[in-house]
Amino acid sequence: MKQILGFALMSFLFFASCQSDAGNNSGSSSEAQTDSAQTEQNAESAENAKHSNPNVKGVFFYMDDVEAAAGETVCLDVKVKNFNQIESNQYSVNWDPKELEFVAIKNIQLKDMSQTNFGLQRTAQGNFAVSWFDPSLKGVTLPDGSPIYQICFAVKAASGTEASVKFSGTPVAIEFSNVQGDLVGFSARRTHVKVK
Repeated sequence: MKQILGFALMSFLFFASCQSDAGNNSGSSSEAQTDSAQTEQNAESAENAKHSNPNVKGVFFYMDDVEAAAGETVCLDVKVKNFNQIESNQYSVNWDPKELEFVAIKNIQLKDMSQTNFGLQRTAQGNFAVSWFDPSLKGVTLPDGSPIYQICFAVKAASGTEASVKFSGTPVAIEFSNVQGDLVGFSARRTHVKVK
């Protein structure tokens, strides 16, 4: 129990320190870069996988690809697979701010998650951080395909082009933990917004 509480506190403190350093554009740590590179590989390998693939290991995050007109606002559902007895997590979301402009986080459905779980100070630079934990310490299990929140963007990219959104370890490193206090694997699918 102490180990679990310690992890949750450590995650909170790390997330808070990243928020307070939002204006600092110095390079990320080598650990965060490693996490980001590993997640990038996972995202690319999972790109064409079906969401029902039983061979996907660990927690899997994805958003469905969409088509939108330039100037339109689109809201992408963040969905999960293998979200089993998860007690805490932290990660980042990235996009090109020249192609997509962040509008809002909406429709939050994950237990005990609210707007305060999102570090939105760097959305103009094309990223935000997420940090969440279950205060009951019982863990949360969700059916595969469950949406946990929406990210809304205004499409700035030109017609005939494509923008993308990905989960990464920059600026906040990826970390998922279950009720046993074990670290859980994570993979994600890069999402494409095709501009009509």
